[in-house]
Amino acid sequence: MCRLKNTIIHIICVAITFAIIAATASGCSKKQPAPTQTPPPEQTPVITDPTPTTVPSEPGGIEIPSVPVETIRVTGLSISNETLNIHIGSSATLVISVEPKDATRKNVTWASGNSLIAEISEETNTTAKITGKSAGTVLITAVSEDGGKLAACIVTVSSPEPAVSVTKITLEPENPILTMGSTLKLVATVFPSNASTKSLTWSSSAPEVAMVSDDGLVSAIGVGTAVITAKAGNGNKTATCTVEVRDLSVPVTGVELNMDSATLKVGDFLVLTASVRPENATNKQINWTSSDRSVAAVNTAGEITAIGTGTATITASTSDGNIAATCRIEVIMGEISVERIELNTKSQYLKLGGSAKLKAEVHPKLPKKPPLIWTSSDDSIVSVSPGGEITAKAVGVATVTVSTEDGEHSATCSVIVSR
Repeated sequence: MCRLKNTIIHIICVAITFAIIAATASGCSKKQPAPTQTPPPEQTPVITDPTPTTVPSEPGGIEIPSVPVETIRVTGLSISNETLNIHIGSSATLVISVEPKDATRKNVTWASGNSLIAEISEETNTTAKITGKSAGTVLITAVSEDGGKLAACIVTVSSPEPAVSVTKITLEPENPILTMGSTLKLVATVFPSNASTKSLTWSSSAPEVAMVSDDGLVSAIGVGTAVITAKAGNGNKTATCTVEVRDLSVPVTGVELNMDSATLKVGDFLVLTASVRPENATNKQINWTSSDRSVAAVNTAGEITAIGTGTATITASTSDGNIAATCRIEVIMGEISVERIELNTKSQYLKLGGSAKLKAEVHPKLPKKPPLIWTSSDDSIVSVSPGGEITAKAVGVATVTVSTEDGEHSATCSVIVSR
């Protein structure tokens, strides 16, 4: 009877402080005589919901309530790429971010709309390795186990691009003359511009006369001539120039251009020729510059390209003495062809019945925008107006394309329609 009463007293004391519990528990461990006074009436502890869990103590002790754990729910997912282009056999990794960052359950489930096009070869709760299997377009999704939040990426798989071989290499200047101790950076141009590899290997036939670095910088070491060779990575194409190194220098006294002014239309080309005096000058190297490259650009050979309307001054200055000559170039508007089209977005999400306006920008910018043609790969899913307004008609994925009338230039946008 005494032990039962003391246990009830212990439970009441727990609600006050753990210090009192410890003191009471210590006192209860010893045998106490039965009290002579009338015991207080029994009291029933009041338990509020939710009922806290308890942790059992040592035998004969008391139970200590544990603190409830707060659950932080997932509110959204974000994905590293909304669109992804890979080749067959190649891979890329998508990364998922859970919002908020301190969410309790961050598990996500990855899925491929068609694993025959792109499969998920490796995955974790935050990443998925996507491998291209066959040409096509597929939707890769990630869904949170907590709350069913969704993030998606449109993956386009294409065949590997064939290797483009180097067809020609040019060096500028072709046959420079240097004095001992001077340097000259050779400019190599690889053709075509989309060659798969443009790396070059440089060598000199006479390093004791002229040495060449890995990036084409020639250093004049001794008197004589040396052939500098630039070789393409595959070794099939090479270009050479003969460098003459002289001991005594003949200074430049003047420079003259073959014209002092010219008028070009946008897109035209013109080659200027510089004549250095005297004829036997040691260093005839010419440096070309433009006062406004947005109007007219010039390369190291003096070839001018008319870029936009306006006026620019082309200057030819000698490396020796910095003696200069100029040519005034006026560029007027002529017939200009479209180079490319860009859309304001490459992917668009729409709810069923929703709409959005796509904007196309033509490059270069023209005084009058040329006619553009808008089409949809599936009008039953997404329709598009002649002005680029798209409307979601059914759940699915469709590609909207804008192109020039001749079909030579185009841009696309993938549209995902959900409920």
